[in-house]
Amino acid sequence: MKLLKSSLVLPAVVLAVTACNKPPITTDLPQTEAVQQGQVLYMEYCQKCHPDGEAGLGPSVYYVPDFAKRFQVRHGVGAMPEFDETEVSDEELDKIIAYLRALGRE
Repeated sequence: MKLLKSSLVLPAVVLAVTACNKPPITTDLPQTEAVQQGQVLYMEYCQKCHPDGEAGLGPSVYYVPDFAKRFQVRHGVGAMPEFDETEVSDEELDKIIAYLRALGRE
């Protein structure tokens, strides 16, 4: 039980700190292969709960450190299900994160 509580602290703190920040959305995304593939993967796996990266069924995914995004995807916290490597490979997750970085760039 103590481990479960401690594993929820980091994501809760990150979400609380980032909940009010709204990213600068850009339609001028870098045309790298990783970003393009990441966009397709994001639309497949993430868009339905995090529309355009904003809060929907799940919280906003902007300004959350990459390690916290990876933890959330792999372990699931709260309402978010976990996605293991057989569902979303590490390579696919890297591309999704590259896409999110590109969306949030200033």
